[in-house]
Amino acid sequence: MSSDKKSPKRGRRTRLILVALTAVVACGAIVTILLSKSPPSEDAPATLSTVAAPSLPEETPSAPLPTEAPPSSPSPGAQPSSSLSVGIKVGQLAPDFTLPGLTSTALSLSDLRGRVVLLDFWASWCAPCRATMPSLEALAARYKDEGVVLVGVSLDRTAEDATSYLRASGSSRLVALWGSLAQAREVARVYEIVGIPHTFVIDRQGIIRFADHPARLKDTLIDAWL
Repeated sequence: MSSDKKSPKRGRRTRLILVALTAVVACGAIVTILLSKSPPSEDAPATLSTVAAPSLPEETPSAPLPTEAPPSSPSPGAQPSSSLSVGIKVGQLAPDFTLPGLTSTALSLSDLRGRVVLLDFWASWCAPCRATMPSLEALAARYKDEGVVLVGVSLDRTAEDATSYLRASGSSRLVALWGSLAQAREVARVYEIVGIPHTFVIDRQGIIRFADHPARLKDTLIDAWL
């Protein structure tokens, strides 16, 4: 009789022990999962998503610099020093180029070696260019007997735009060069022109002596190189 009464109690104790063991095992599993999901340490490198750079349109192809004509024979002693570098800064040899004339045959800068060249970049649509061109022409007229020549590279869109302006303004001293807008822009690129008008004074040896806005060009800057 006594053994039959004790058996239900032992069964309940056994079930309680099994429930307790199951709870312990479950808690261990939960802790393991939480530990596996812990955030990375601060020393771990961050992963950055790569953003592709926006594609840029291809540059508009520019016309190649026309073939340079051989330089004419300069006057005695006019050869520049071979140690000078070619560039667009004062004291450097001016880059040579060849362009067709608007009303004349093609001209190379080297053809004018032995003369003082006022090289101006301009366009008929440029109001400051129209304002300063008369003073450049007057300067060239005053020093024509000393061999000063005014050469203008037109950045007009068409030859007619440039020639119409020259006819209307009565320009007579300007040796206007163009060829095509692509060719003129290529020369402007070589001379690093970012705004017009822009004028260079190139001495008899082909060395740049002035590079600035033509409004800053005075007679005294020409006298030194005659």
